[in-house]
Amino acid sequence: MKVLILAGGKGARLWPLSRELVPKQFIRLFDNRSLFQHAVLRALKLSSPEEIFVVTNRKYRFRVLDDLAELGVSLPEENLLLEPEGKNTLPAICWG
Repeated sequence: MKVLILAGGKGARLWPLSRELVPKQFIRLFDNRSLFQHAVLRALKLSSPEEIFVVTNRKYRFRVLDDLAELGVSLPEENLLLEPEGKNTLPAICWG
């Protein structure tokens, strides 16, 4: 099963915890894992890493890769879809 994880945003919804450089998906709220890492772990229960796609902003590329590395998960390079600029949820889903 193909899985699409959206990992972008401006970090405004969980302010003051989240900020533009650390949006909500990269916050570690409940344990030592980010919300993005929890999403990846849930996706791995349904799919192999080759079937997981991440849509994110260019400025979060390395944060996504670092979070994946912490989990010991390696996605194919073409499965990391980098938006040139954020355009909201629907365009990200359509592009994914």
